[in-house]
Amino acid sequence: MESKKKISVWMITYNHEHFIREAILGVFNQECTYDIELVITDDCSTDNTEAVVKSLQSHPRGGIIKYSRQPINGGVFNNVILNLENCKGDFIAFCEGDDYWIDPLKLQKQIEIMETNQEVVLTFTSRIIQEADLTETSSICQNRFWTKNDIYAYGSVFPTQTMVGRNYQKELIKFISLFPDSFGFDKIIGYFYCLKGHVQSIEDITAVYRHNGLGVWSQFSNEEKVVLHIDQSIQFLTTISREKIDQSVSLEELKELLFLRIINNNLGDAKFLKLLFKKYNLSNKLKLIAIANRVKSAIKKRVKMLYK
Repeated sequence: MESKKKISVWMITYNHEHFIREAILGVFNQECTYDIELVITDDCSTDNTEAVVKSLQSHPRGGIIKYSRQPINGGVFNNVILNLENCKGDFIAFCEGDDYWIDPLKLQKQIEIMETNQEVVLTFTSRIIQEADLTETSSICQNRFWTKNDIYAYGSVFPTQTMVGRNYQKELIKFISLFPDSFGFDKIIGYFYCLKGHVQSIEDITAVYRHNGLGVWSQFSNEEKVVLHIDQSIQFLTTISREKIDQSVSLEELKELLFLRIINNNLGDAKFLKLLFKKYNLSNKLKLIAIANRVKSAIKKRVKMLYK
């Protein structure tokens, strides 16, 4: 008799005492025909995260928890790698300890897509974004396939708490290890899977992302966030080029795509654009594109006003 395939749920945590119970229960509530292991790695939390996790080990489904706590705080990168090293399933589903799943058929639906189409290596879904004041908005993605070109051109990032993929454990660890200074790993994981095969999204809302304002990211101003995003993206693209991961496009072409996107997203902020061109010494070609796009945007706004 053929044994059941297993899903490893990757869950990293640090000081999530107020959130991780809901994250774990979202896994317990899954209804699927696969075995599940919930791999939780705690980056030496200083709150009661560990107590919450251990209290849930007595739950009827608590036996699926594989919990480990690092003796010292090693940072996000080390925690990501440690968790992946302990994920032994045929498939891997991602959910950080402060997010949670709301669809009990999430795993079943996403894995069935991959079982039906062997070329699909990763699936992700729509989600709800919950702010610190508990207001919620839906972030809907279409039923479609994605490629690395979506990441290059649009900066597409697949939401971590919704991703379920085939478990290329050793290869994924090796790839992530090329980016030890990354601020986040969602884009890196998504890009890796784009290299492996087809990535497919579905419209179903299956998870909640807590935008709770407790992370390091929330400490930055909007302008600082854009600059940090640019610096991280350049670092990512430079590594892609240096390691010859994608030789179909040059580093300069990739950086041009990045800055075109940033310029178009900030056309209404002349002061910021001026700082952007000065800080990154951007080419006259990009300056001309920025001016042309600002003129187009201004004309569109004027036309709309005339026909109100």
